[in-house]
Amino acid sequence: MEERKYEMTLLRFAGASPSKIIRWTLSEAALLSFSGVTIESLAHILLAIVNPLLKLEMKHGIRADVLLSGEWPILIAACLLGILAALIPAVQ
Repeated sequence: MEERKYEMTLLRFAGASPSKIIRWTLSEAALLSFSGVTIESLAHILLAIVNPLLKLEMKHGIRADVLLSGEWPILIAACLLGILAALIPAVQ
């Protein structure tokens, strides 16, 4: 976001309000965070496809069809931290 200060300055010059720029910045951060969660979900699908070929379940006990109970809080925290991290450059 630091690299995008110039773009934000241009938006301000074009008439965008500070609250609108903050909303855009937070929306972009939310989109990036949710994209990361989506990629993690796709990794589970890929693991489900590859698991029978590599026999990971038999060798290492890795299963793709089970989400561990500790994964959900991590996914939620990753989304929230991504949005909170965008607050700093957005407010500046």
